[in-house]
Amino acid sequence: MPELLRIISTYGAAVAQDAREEILQNVADWASPGIDEIVVLKKLGIYGAVTATFGLYKSRSVISEEGTECDATAFGNDWDALPDVNLVLKGGEKLKMFMTDSAADPAGITIAALGKVFKLSELRRRR
Repeated sequence: MPELLRIISTYGAAVAQDAREEILQNVADWASPGIDEIVVLKKLGIYGAVTATFGLYKSRSVISEEGTECDATAFGNDWDALPDVNLVLKGGEKLKMFMTDSAADPAGITIAALGKVFKLSELRRRR
């Protein structure tokens, strides 16, 4: 049975003013699946202060251009309000997010991710 991924977390709260920093590295295990895993993201919401901008990448592919403004709308637990992304991360691929905050007191970016984590051995058994 695949593991349900339902994460609401804030990243990058310690980013210094006008600094560009990769905020998912080493803190969001779902963004870097292990070699024996596949992560399927069905929905992904990115919210934060309007002073923050971000760039989102799947390995070397650009998902959202650097300098994209964060949505300042709160989403609560309304998963239907999040955009559909249908993003697949294979083992060894990384979802990277670079944040730049122009505020003196950066609050970080809140990310809501809804999906599943599959083990390759589970998928092989289903055949």
